[in-house]
Amino acid sequence: MRGQIAQPGRLARPVTPVARAFARAATGYFGGSDGMRTYPANEARTATVFTVSNCNASAPIHEDPRGNYGITPHCKNSYGLFATSNHTCKGLLFRSTNGQTAWTQVHDFGYASSYDCDALHATSTGTLLAWVDEGAGHVVYRGTASGVTFTKATNTVGGGDVVFAYDPHVWGFHEDHGTIIASTYGFSTNDTEIWRSTDDGLTWTKVHTIASGTRDHLHSVCYHAGLSRWVADGGDDWSGGEQITLFSDDDGVTWYNPLGEETVSATGRVTRFRDYGHATRILIGSDHHLRVGWFDLSTLETGTFCRFQSSWDHAYAFDLFQHNGVWYWCSSDSDSGSGNAPIIRVSLDLVHWVTYWRPTRTDIKHVYQFCGEVGGKLHFRLSDASAQAYDLDEHLILDPAKVVQRTGVIVSPAKTNLLGDRPSKCDLLTDWGLEPNGSKYDTAEVDTSTIFAPGAVGSLHFVKTERPFNEYTGITAVADTPVEIGHRYQAHAWVKGKGFYVNTECVTDQGAATWVMYGINEDEWTEIWGAPYTAADTATKFRVLLTQDQADYLSELWIGAAEIVECPTLGEWSPGGVSQPADVASVELELGTHWTHVFSFMPLCDTNELTDGTPSPVYIHSWVAPDGDFVNLYYDPADSKLKMESTVDSTPTGSPIETTGTRQIDREHLFRIAVRYAAGEMSFSVCDGAGVEHVGPLTHTGDALSGEGVTLITGDETGEGVMHGVLLDDYVLPLCLSDEHVAKIFGNPGNFESAFTPETALQLV
Repeated sequence: MRGQIAQPGRLARPVTPVARAFARAATGYFGGSDGMRTYPANEARTATVFTVSNCNASAPIHEDPRGNYGITPHCKNSYGLFATSNHTCKGLLFRSTNGQTAWTQVHDFGYASSYDCDALHATSTGTLLAWVDEGAGHVVYRGTASGVTFTKATNTVGGGDVVFAYDPHVWGFHEDHGTIIASTYGFSTNDTEIWRSTDDGLTWTKVHTIASGTRDHLHSVCYHAGLSRWVADGGDDWSGGEQITLFSDDDGVTWYNPLGEETVSATGRVTRFRDYGHATRILIGSDHHLRVGWFDLSTLETGTFCRFQSSWDHAYAFDLFQHNGVWYWCSSDSDSGSGNAPIIRVSLDLVHWVTYWRPTRTDIKHVYQFCGEVGGKLHFRLSDASAQAYDLDEHLILDPAKVVQRTGVIVSPAKTNLLGDRPSKCDLLTDWGLEPNGSKYDTAEVDTSTIFAPGAVGSLHFVKTERPFNEYTGITAVADTPVEIGHRYQAHAWVKGKGFYVNTECVTDQGAATWVMYGINEDEWTEIWGAPYTAADTATKFRVLLTQDQADYLSELWIGAAEIVECPTLGEWSPGGVSQPADVASVELELGTHWTHVFSFMPLCDTNELTDGTPSPVYIHSWVAPDGDFVNLYYDPADSKLKMESTVDSTPTGSPIETTGTRQIDREHLFRIAVRYAAGEMSFSVCDGAGVEHVGPLTHTGDALSGEGVTLITGDETGEGVMHGVLLDDYVLPLCLSDEHVAKIFGNPGNFESAFTPETALQLV
């Protein structure tokens, strides 16, 4: 059937849009990182949107050459990618020249003795270093670049084998200018150690020991070339007992805590360090805390780069690296919602991040490690939650990301401007009450030097020091915001500053609250939204809360605009500067018997928000025939699938067609969708970072969606139930594209015309 739908060579009559007229009277606001600007009511607004290519991922690989175990990739050198088996015994070492096929067993560390190779690293010379669990400890082996021959490394103190209490895994190993530092996981029953080698891993010296029972591990180690300083750090404990920061200024020979205490961390829970070229700062990947931020090795100050929104704080950065100018952030949201949801995000500036890959399988837990580029592909080590009593490591293969800047154009300014005439009441402290324990603010003032919105005198500025980690501070509007019971609202604000995370919420007298966590930036304004809230009481207050920074126990917050806005389910509107689907006016089209509607969609909500309470479908687009028959495309949070349904004479024509795998919704995660119509049959294709899926066909009996007067509507057939998000690159083509043409479009972001000439397309935005 799908082969009958795809007719790329057949052209329909020219497409002539007839846009419905709407009155636009309100001033349009459009906010950027430098604050809020105004636009005339009838002037189109544009925004540069950061997006990424289809990731074209291969499914995680389960089997090794023996047909029994999966492959766990570790590292690569000139010989190829090296991997171990991932079952109960990991004593076998494999190698592949392209990292995907022709795996060859090159070494056996002791399979018969149940020895496990838990960590493998390639040095700058290609030498392989392996940490092999032989029961009594992790013995260090040094191998040739081919991986065929290994001999035990030598302890420089007393000779003999080099035995670690545990392996340095991936985060605790670093090499620079010939010096190798390995920091270990000791767990509560073993010492936590730092080892050093300066001869390519041939001999090792233990240079620092933290007694057992003090902390579990040193999580990350890195060298900062600008200050010629090594830094190591621990994590994993909310109370702070596991957290410690250590420096070395003599190339790793001796180590000290810059704060002078053995149990104190200056960074606050680090998974990954990277030297990103700053004179005094080092890049931080989070272990619950900073997400992606920086740590100044000179002043001991910390800060946050990313402004990523999350509904959960477990945004670990298990790996953080740069490849071909693009930053990759391998995070884990495994404790979020009802299932696992690890994510690989990408960025050009460490501030703006978009999702590149996430699994459709719910048993995938963590993306632990980037193992290198081999055969033109990126190779990762990840783990899944096996049905057995252990986690199973697997092998993920991705194409490198292609990052582009797309421009989203709003067809017409918002019919209803949800921001009031005075969007910022943040130049008056009298409008706000401090909570909790407002008297403990060190600073609570109007900062007249920080002007956010036109007409405002300044911004609210709050500073709090010496507060326990993860304690909230905040402000609440003194007066209630009148709301109507049953209507939906969202809290909205523009903020910048320093802290663990910030959120904004609608609070009723009964104490109900909805909120989403945001990482904030000290240098740029961040727009934050609370989760959608259905009013159950006529009195609702606005609140902004900031969680105390962990590293130096200092929080600082500027609020430039703050209010509660109603989110109507019908009509065109835009909350300030964030373009919404309903910004795109409904249009009547004259269509032929074959057409394709191609668009990109970036949600401004996530699956957790959509499943809060009773899950209801949220609609992206509908296509309505002149007699009222229609086809809807929607996301169903009940089973996390995209679906399409057809209705004729108010009766569904059959079961909806739907994606086979679950599709988790992430804020600012781009979906690419192509809806195809051919002589009464419809299908759709979706690309969301987990590969391309072609779905259909769906038979639309009765009046076909062709001819004059077919109406394209955002939302369902009435314009209601809209999924809030940003629409980009909205085209209707007078031909039905093949699967191959659709995949070509999805694989070339920002280059829409690569598949066909502009003359064949009606560009709606």
